[in-house]
Amino acid sequence: MKRKILSLLLVLMLVISAVPAMALNADLGGALPIASLAAYADEEYTPEGAITTAEQFAKMSPSGNYTLADDIIVTTPYASAFTGTFDGQGHTVTLDISATAYKAGLFKQLGSGATVKNLILTGSVSSSSYNVGALAGQTDPDDSDITVMNCLNRATVSGTRCVGGIIGCGNQGGDNFNLCLDSCANEGEINGNSTQVGGIIGKGYSVKVSNCYNTGTVIGFNQYAGLVGQGLAPFTMEKSYTSGVVA
Repeated sequence: MKRKILSLLLVLMLVISAVPAMALNADLGGALPIASLAAYADEEYTPEGAITTAEQFAKMSPSGNYTLADDIIVTTPYASAFTGTFDGQGHTVTLDISATAYKAGLFKQLGSGATVKNLILTGSVSSSSYNVGALAGQTDPDDSDITVMNCLNRATVSGTRCVGGIIGCGNQGGDNFNLCLDSCANEGEINGNSTQVGGIIGKGYSVKVSNCYNTGTVIGFNQYAGLVGQGLAPFTMEKSYTSGVVA
């Protein structure tokens, strides 16, 4: 008889101890197990969609599709070669970037297939090295075009050579692929203490510039100009102008 009573008491204690955990799970609507929550927190890339913080921007997938849903401040360039789509939706990114390595800007590098559009840049990008641009330090259209459109820079940009208001250096593409800059503008001061400095792009090989303008001051030492510091074939430019000071 005593053994039966003891067994009943043990069963009752187990049931009571399980109640809080069951109630917690019900309150959370059947929440994920702790292990699953930890895995989500450590996710390698930001899920595709809206970006509202600099931390989310830094963790974007290099090939993902993203939209900027709020103004943000960025202090470190996006580190990978970005090949996805980034739509600023008219929002402003304030840059506060000081670099020592080459390829500096909001994006260090744009790769084949990348599209960046509808973005305003303010603040400053400075580097003690080369390939420096407010939007991207370097572009590489190896096997498909890169498109940059409706982007406005008001940031101050400074570096050594290949310094531009939008792009620092547009490298030569493969099989007639190009960097296409359409309806972009620079209103910031662009300063290079060496060669190839321009209001829109410092140096470009496979580049098409159309409907762009510069009103910012461009300061250089050699091969510097209001729109393009140096353009090398196949390079084309149309319907673009500059009215900024070139010193």
